[in-house]
Amino acid sequence: PGAKVSVPYLDKHYHAHVAFKSLLCSMTKTKHFSHITLDGQLMVDGLEVQHKALSAETIQLNRGRLDYSLNIGSNYLELDSAQTIAQFNRLIFSPYIHAEKNNKWHFKVALNKSWFNSNDLFASLPPGLFGNLKGLRTTGQFAYHFLLDLDMANLNAMKLESDLSQRYFRIVNYGSTDLTRMNREFMYTAYDNGRPVRTFPIGPSWEHYTPFDSIPLIMQWAVLESEDGTFFKHHGFRLDMLRSALIYDLQKKRFARGGSTISMQIIKNVFLNRNKNIARKLEEALIVWLIENEHITSKQRLLEVYFNIAEWAPNVYGIHEA
Repeated sequence: PGAKVSVPYLDKHYHAHVAFKSLLCSMTKTKHFSHITLDGQLMVDGLEVQHKALSAETIQLNRGRLDYSLNIGSNYLELDSAQTIAQFNRLIFSPYIHAEKNNKWHFKVALNKSWFNSNDLFASLPPGLFGNLKGLRTTGQFAYHFLLDLDMANLNAMKLESDLSQRYFRIVNYGSTDLTRMNREFMYTAYDNGRPVRTFPIGPSWEHYTPFDSIPLIMQWAVLESEDGTFFKHHGFRLDMLRSALIYDLQKKRFARGGSTISMQIIKNVFLNRNKNIARKLEEALIVWLIENEHITSKQRLLEVYFNIAEWAPNVYGIHEA
């Protein structure tokens, strides 16, 4: 009792640990003139997944359910959002996915989630992911829109849209991590190739600390122009930068460019580990959204922190040392 069933094939061939308590899958097939349709249901309980590309820790996904309608043609697969309902803990949504192969693949992914309780999102985050948001409680509502239209034969035509809207949103409890820590002096640890090399305070007690008013305007302008020209206008993200970086990475067939704003770089360095995986990027995005949209830390203070923690040369941290 309580034992989980593992999937040794995935471990052997993909170094991915997948196990679950119970799994239910049903499917019916309907033939049409130009395609077939697979309708069914997938339910899983006690699912756990571990792979270094996803997270350094084992992800506990608990309960999940998918009622799906999948259309299969001669050169395409399509998950019909009108007939598909996915449920993960408290979250319920209807994704649309279309993958078509001519000479090259053309992918379309869309998700439109109308207003829902904001706390349903944070209460559904699985253990093993989003450790900094554990215990965070909120009130209010969210709505989310996402679109990715990616034609591998014409990368420059890519469409990327992502928008998390809020109304009456408020953080009631920060949980395990105080997201206001940058508003006062805090200890910062610098890393080199994943190893901690220096720890120093970001505040007046550090002899090399440089307050915002002491940073020359020409230096501010130079850094903003180089790193993030619209820093004082955006709310943590620039989809144009992310889109350009994704196109470049696909062209180079490797992660060659990140597309991070200054806000994203600060959050990554102050709150998160140095693991390069999907979990860290998702957690980074959520923390950036919270800090920027709820004005937890001012833009001026964010830039001040950036100038004081940036590595300007090997083992040279902060503008004073530079």
